[in-house]
Amino acid sequence: MKNNSISSYYSHIKSFSQPIKRLFITHAIFGIGFGIYEVLLNIYLSEIGYPEGTIGRILAVKAACGALFSLFAGWLADKQSRKFVYITGLLMTAIGYTTQIFSNTPRLIFLGAAIGGIGHGSWNVAIVPYIQENASKKNLPYALGLSSSLMWFTAMISAIIAGRMPAVLKAATFINTPNKAATLRFSLLLGILIIIAALLPASGMAGKTSSQKTSPALTLTAKDDNEEEASLRNPFFDMAKFALCNSLMGLGAGLIIPYFNLYFKNWVGVSLPTIGTIFALGQIGTAIGSLSAPLLSQRFGPLKSLLASNLLSLPLMVTMAFTKNLYICSFAYIFRGALINTTSPLVQEILMNTVPQNLRARASATNNFFWNLTWAISMSFSGTLIRNKGYAPSLLIASFCYLLAAFFYWYFFRNYNSAKRTAD
Repeated sequence: MKNNSISSYYSHIKSFSQPIKRLFITHAIFGIGFGIYEVLLNIYLSEIGYPEGTIGRILAVKAACGALFSLFAGWLADKQSRKFVYITGLLMTAIGYTTQIFSNTPRLIFLGAAIGGIGHGSWNVAIVPYIQENASKKNLPYALGLSSSLMWFTAMISAIIAGRMPAVLKAATFINTPNKAATLRFSLLLGILIIIAALLPASGMAGKTSSQKTSPALTLTAKDDNEEEASLRNPFFDMAKFALCNSLMGLGAGLIIPYFNLYFKNWVGVSLPTIGTIFALGQIGTAIGSLSAPLLSQRFGPLKSLLASNLLSLPLMVTMAFTKNLYICSFAYIFRGALINTTSPLVQEILMNTVPQNLRARASATNNFFWNLTWAISMSFSGTLIRNKGYAPSLLIASFCYLLAAFFYWYFFRNYNSAKRTAD
């Protein structure tokens, strides 16, 4: 059974179109640079004197700008091209990150966060519609799963690099890094240069295609008993359902996800290389979870798989709230990430099979908008909450938000049946 699954995955990957392969090459390079920056930024900001509350507000600005701009980016991706928006997003991300690490004032650091957020909102919105547009129906779940897992695999590599890079640079006699902050800044700069390098393969991605026009890809088959009802359904109402669920997920995520590096540093009390190793193992688990999504979808259906993955992650988050044991916390972190991130390609599959093709970039943008908006809201106070009350309240409230999201996914989409939907 295992060999059949691996063989099936390999055969699908071999049959991916050239535009899909080009995207994955770009995203792999970008993911390494992006991951290095994400692992080290909070630690760098803490090192130069910013408390958790200020770091939370910096991250909140990034998320809020990403949320607001993602709506325009979604419209632009539908009207212009997914490639244009994606490349613009990579460029803006690099500019924003560069502004942050070379700034000496809080105002410029916040400005860099805003620019980086705009970039993040842009490339994130363009990926799923681009994949749907350039993947065949049979390859779509596998392409979505591989897209998510690819980011996590590259994040694993970048976590290992980020955990050891400062020590290597400090030991290098030909690089002038007089203190820890300077070493971290140089490490962040290398991450930015890798992001810029991703622009080269990105230039070969597919531009606007005829499938961006309105298409009958999501009509129901004649065998569907609810054909008339489905044809009358308002796609914007479906988008609103996804937005509510994603809002709850973003609200919970913003309470704890940005602080996991500080959680292990301050709560568990481990060194930076150990944090890098834990994060790398977490990315492996997350990547495996994303890769398993199409197999779970095929076996149990996307909704059941989504709900199970979400609910099984909750006891692990609760465990992290009540122990400081390195091994227990690491185990819970790794498997929590694997389970909760299995849901991402499953949500994308349901979303892409629910809304019309000419609205998919805007649907993706709406999802990103509400996720980032509530992420920004929770981050605006989560740093202060952690500083005053510790990490336990944030973990418990986040778990409750995920539980509510699981309930609404079940309530809204319990009659969803992807097998009855067809796509050209």
